[in-house]
Amino acid sequence: MTASLTLADNPAALDYLGFEELVDPIAEAIDCTTAPITVGIYGSWGSGKSSVLGMVSTKLAARGDVVVPLNPWEFGDVADVKGALIGAVLGELDRRFGQDAGIKERLGKLLRRISWSRATSALMKGALTMQWDLPQLVEAFTPVESEAPKSMAGFKEEFAGLISALPNVTRVVVAVDDLDRCLPEAVMGTLETIKLFLAVDRMAFVLAADHQMVTDAVAASLSETHRNTGFATLYLDKIVQIPVQVPRLTEHDAEAYAAILLAEAAGDSEEERKALAAHACRRRNLCQTPLLDDLQLPLQVPESNRRLAAQIARGLGADQRGTPRSVKRFLNGLQIRQRLAATRGIALDVEVVTKLFLLEQRFPPMFRTLAESDGGARTETLGVWEAWARSIDDAAPDGVVGEARQLLEDGPALSKVELDAYFSFAVTLDRVVAPAGTSASTMELVRGLLSAKASVSRSAGDAVAALSAQERNQVLEILAGEARRNTDPDAAIRALIRVGGMPDSDAALVTESLKGIPNRIKPFAAAELAKHDRAEYSDLISWLSTAADVPKATQDIAKSLSGKKF
Repeated sequence: MTASLTLADNPAALDYLGFEELVDPIAEAIDCTTAPITVGIYGSWGSGKSSVLGMVSTKLAARGDVVVPLNPWEFGDVADVKGALIGAVLGELDRRFGQDAGIKERLGKLLRRISWSRATSALMKGALTMQWDLPQLVEAFTPVESEAPKSMAGFKEEFAGLISALPNVTRVVVAVDDLDRCLPEAVMGTLETIKLFLAVDRMAFVLAADHQMVTDAVAASLSETHRNTGFATLYLDKIVQIPVQVPRLTEHDAEAYAAILLAEAAGDSEEERKALAAHACRRRNLCQTPLLDDLQLPLQVPESNRRLAAQIARGLGADQRGTPRSVKRFLNGLQIRQRLAATRGIALDVEVVTKLFLLEQRFPPMFRTLAESDGGARTETLGVWEAWARSIDDAAPDGVVGEARQLLEDGPALSKVELDAYFSFAVTLDRVVAPAGTSASTMELVRGLLSAKASVSRSAGDAVAALSAQERNQVLEILAGEARRNTDPDAAIRALIRVGGMPDSDAALVTESLKGIPNRIKPFAAAELAKHDRAEYSDLISWLSTAADVPKATQDIAKSLSGKKF
């Protein structure tokens, strides 16, 4: 496994899993009618639904449809979610067709309706809080023609006229991503916008979301009406006419996917990886497994990578290998574990480290039993476990989970490997405290960030940058705890600032954490804060320059850096 592996948690640029097969049916369903239609691409966290949405968008755009990407999560803190979403759609249409005077006039009328809608929202908010957002009101009440409509009444009819007037456009498709990340108000605002204002002929909507999470959000928003979850499901199903479920990965899917990711890490070209994915897709359609068997030259996958991919797919188990994200997370965590072990001079075969890391991630109590044993007892325990795994005895030894049988049987026999140094090293990693339920992969990235070796810390930082915002903020919470807990928090503070400076990270958590330990903030922290273009960091530097209990050297550096960027 190469040391350069960092797998981004972004929608896939290349289809390694045959998701393209979902694209044509979705496009054909949209093609079947000019009436408004909504397709739901449903899948669990990390299942690849955003990747499918991207492929659908590319397909529809290539055939001439106007595709408007929309992410309601960006409008979650906006008072008038409906107005913000409609404005985003109209803004995209203005960008594409605003040079047409007739279209421009229609857009202007519709945008003025939204302006008045937002003014009403601002007034209502002010009435509730007894505060007025004067800039918002000034913008909202900018004079318009006396005959211009000042409400959303009739918006849908006028919007239908705009869509029908668009030149050389068969259909406008709104591609909605991350709906399941939104607060209930934003979820309902999005669904209501689609149903009440934008559902006109030649409009289509494709939503990528976790069905259960969206249903829960609808139920929460309807709680005051005493409607139950069953009603929320009916509500969503009324809006989404065509549900499409993104399939979970089977063991063979996960094996092929891991092998192609390893090929990417090894530097194989895009064409080679696309050819491997196409080969796997053909065999999947023919129900032939393993999916990367019968490769013909020049296509090849090193046998070591095949074994490692198979070991990971089986070892993760059905509960953890079901999504592309879970496979990526494991590989990123494994990379950091290898690097950390290497810094201690521990040279173990990658399949041994993988087996140990799988055991730690899936069966923590079993791993702790081994870590707390001395060398002889550990070897004896492993021997008993592995003998049982190879036997036909159903009764597992004390302390062994039945589901661990496959993992213990696969790969190298750990009872025949000298593991004292590895477990001594692994015990030291448990000094980092994490909330219950934190995965071993996430903990491995945190440990990498805290490593004194620059290459390990840098690699961990790259892997954390590839995580979703939700996972990255979990890393931030662990780092914040380490900064508060340790008497020497420099490494935690440095990592905290770095992760908090990444896009979509909760920079406010960094501010809160550092303000809680002012007497332990050294001058380097101010310099690190200045490297990031975050408003919260600029404010924190200003605070460091004057706050009580902040060391004078830190104050001086903060004063010199206040207002500057590097």
